Amino acid sequence: MPMSASEFDSYIKRLDLSSLAADYIRNTRDNPPARKVDSSRLRNTIWRYPSRKMGWVVSLESSEEHALAVQLEYDSEVVEYWDQPPRVTVMTKDSRGRACRIPYVPDFLLLGESKAKIVQVKTAEDCETLSTTQPERWTWGGGRACDLAARDYFGDFGLEHVVHVGSPKDRRRIENCELLLRIRGSHPNAREMRALARTLLRLRPDTVLSLGQLMAKAGIQSASSVIRLIDQGDLSTDLNRCRLSAPNDCLVSLNHIALSDYYIAADGLGASPLSIEQLSDRELKETHARVVALRGASQHSVSPRTLRRWRSTLSHADGNPISLRPRHQQKGNRGARLSSSEEDLCAHSIREHYLKPEYVNISAAYAQYLLDHSLAVRGGQLPSLAIPVSYTTFLQRCNRVPTELAAQARSGPRSAAAAANPVDPRVRHLSPARFFERAHVDHYLCDLHVKVDPTDAFYTKRPWLTAMRDQSTGMVLALSLSFRSPNRNSCLSVLRDCSRRHGRLPETIVVDNGAEFHSSYFEIALARLGVSKQSRPPGCPRFGGTIESWFRSVKAFLYTQPGNTANDSRGRSASATHKGRKRTTWNLYALHAALEEFTFEYFNNQSSAESTESRSDLAKRSLAMYPESGQPAPFDDQLLAITAMPIKRKLSVDPARGVRHLNRWFSNPRLFDNRYQWKSLQASEEPWDKNRIYVQIDGEVVICHHGPSGRSELSKDFTSALDSILLMECPDVRSRQTKKKALEGAKLARKWAYTSRTMVAPRIEKTPTYSADTSLPPLAENITPYTNGKENS
Repeated sequence: MPMSASEFDSYIKRLDLSSLAADYIRNTRDNPPARKVDSSRLRNTIWRYPSRKMGWVVSLESSEEHALAVQLEYDSEVVEYWDQPPRVTVMTKDSRGRACRIPYVPDFLLLGESKAKIVQVKTAEDCETLSTTQPERWTWGGGRACDLAARDYFGDFGLEHVVHVGSPKDRRRIENCELLLRIRGSHPNAREMRALARTLLRLRPDTVLSLGQLMAKAGIQSASSVIRLIDQGDLSTDLNRCRLSAPNDCLVSLNHIALSDYYIAADGLGASPLSIEQLSDRELKETHARVVALRGASQHSVSPRTLRRWRSTLSHADGNPISLRPRHQQKGNRGARLSSSEEDLCAHSIREHYLKPEYVNISAAYAQYLLDHSLAVRGGQLPSLAIPVSYTTFLQRCNRVPTELAAQARSGPRSAAAAANPVDPRVRHLSPARFFERAHVDHYLCDLHVKVDPTDAFYTKRPWLTAMRDQSTGMVLALSLSFRSPNRNSCLSVLRDCSRRHGRLPETIVVDNGAEFHSSYFEIALARLGVSKQSRPPGCPRFGGTIESWFRSVKAFLYTQPGNTANDSRGRSASATHKGRKRTTWNLYALHAALEEFTFEYFNNQSSAESTESRSDLAKRSLAMYPESGQPAPFDDQLLAITAMPIKRKLSVDPARGVRHLNRWFSNPRLFDNRYQWKSLQASEEPWDKNRIYVQIDGEVVICHHGPSGRSELSKDFTSALDSILLMECPDVRSRQTKKKALEGAKLARKWAYTSRTMVAPRIEKTPTYSADTSLPPLAENITPYTNGKENS
């Protein structure tokens, strides 16, 4: 947690900071972040990281900043770190050497035990680019970068400015720090710790073995005890080279010197792989003939000068025979056939007519090029004998445009992101190796019509499916159905379902840039549950392939069912009788049961392309080895209250009946206190129980019920929750049914009002008496019609 006011004052005195530095730090601590992070221009991922050290959620603008935040969270020398400190104005020079002022917002303010620093996070590629484009401000060399303008500004009042350069070499350390932090917050297993201690006493101090071998010797299944000893310093490992989440590849030892000697010996024996180019059959034979000729093992018909050139080439390539490959493609006249003016005209036509948002095809663009060429000849820009390039050449020039650049110009950023080259695996962040380490959440509009009105067989809707899928194992963790468009309730419902099934939540949730995922209420709920949120770059669907691939499987399953939307997209080409709305037999209960069986009994028990084990078996094995994975979240009233939906308007307290919502009264004994009579209170709606709401009274959440209190066991029977979803998410169905009831009541009232005016009232004459053994005569024989007091003729 951050320092108190007295602790901060003593910290300033201990470091002997200047008044300007103290004011800047105090301004940072007393105010919110200087700006809101976003990913509007770059393909960066936005993080919301719940910091245990700071006690709140830290906003991070990229995965590099998240990596640094994890290291600062783990570093015991760091007292506090603050994101997005106040904006300052630094002095630098432009490209012409003129002095100019530039606004600047650092990434972090770091308060350490021995010094306070301003930190800016950059990648090595960014530093190299900035040093080339802005040499007056940026320097780069030896893996270190320096922002001269920011360094001079903060150096004037005694604060050090540091540029932290993210490196792919730090990927393993960052992942290990996250796991070590999670182990710190858990309780040790006494039995496993004793078994591990007995095993370590029997080992020699210089023994080096893998984490998996140590677990097998100790007879334990969980790696938590071993990782706890590593965190305490009783066991040594190299956090920069090993992954604690890969036990068979992580080496540990009681002596860090023995471990270092082992790595030195292993590196000395290893050899770097040789990169060999692929040769065609003709090139391979000719290269071999040249090698044989240099050895003098065959008769050759080349000149001594050629042999000397081959020997020189082989010497410069350190004896690599691939350097002798023939290069016939470089023979002949390789000069351009077109003049520079013709080249410029062709490039201009491609840029002006082909790379346009109108998405003109190549034939139309070529016609425009021919027109441009004729106008250039008439205007004297080209010689009178100049000939335009052929359609084939123009097509080749268009195809030479980089795919991403062409997609950006013709279809926009989304198409450019889809056409972009994949990220280099050498700089890509490590994929999660533990169950519940990272999960993806997204929505899918089901391609199936569902009946929602029991009184109308053809009134249907297409429900939205929200799902959560684990990235490391591919197992689907949770799902929820809703008839509303994706909103914050959809996001919170899938969190509820994950807690209901597993009793825990993922450590990090990856989402897209939908408005529902950026709602304050959703982010507050994640922060209270201790879950990090990572936002995918906008317009980059490939970053969500984990969840999108499962949605394709669901779509293929739904397309085999009656009521699917296969014919809906065909418009008038398909008859109305063959469209999904007319043929569906599904309701919400049947669809939920089918999706549960397809997901949790079929899909999760199938093997993925990366492993022969089923997804559920991978999850069980990973959870047994790392039981602290995920964020504990028991399915109780507290979690339901955190993830309940706030009601827009406040509810007034009636002293006799409580509060009214959805035309029903909800009560709790605390509502009938005289202090709250006729007062308006903030309330939240329980989406899975139509007979429950949550009311805030004096900062405390109070559960109010309609009818008898009690909560059904949703882990065994989810029917009551589906009933509530139908009631609260289909107001149009309630309106239709209310209208139908009103019409039926009006018809009945009109019928009897008309009947009472036209019906003849009967008059009963004197009733005869009968003996016990005489049967009753028919009723019609004793009744005469009566009209206005006169008998009918």
